[in-house]
Amino acid sequence: MPATTITELSERFGISRNHVAKVVQFLSNNKIIDAQRGRGGGLYLSDKPEMYKIGDLIRLLEMEEELVGCETPPCILADSCGFKSVLKSALYAFYDYLNQYTLKDISKPKVTRALDSLIKG
Repeated sequence: MPATTITELSERFGISRNHVAKVVQFLSNNKIIDAQRGRGGGLYLSDKPEMYKIGDLIRLLEMEEELVGCETPPCILADSCGFKSVLKSALYAFYDYLNQYTLKDISKPKVTRALDSLIKG
């Protein structure tokens, strides 16, 4: 199957080419996709869709940012508040729940066709 390009993804999903290029670079840097330049190049998933757990992908895309920042601006309750740790536990439970599902599990026909075009074959 031929590789998919940034332009094809941009047109298929109605997203600006510039935005797709930034996402592709991020995903490529994190070994989620392989991006090959030049003739015969294009974009491929680095692994099969069933190998990508949704919670792990969301965690990567969110770059594990905290739900609450107590440092900026400084919170006067920071030393005596347990809310941040409760939210952190809830966030990890959220990721664990999402990890029950893979990219393949959540793909509808349009997304499945797009994923299929990203599989080396």
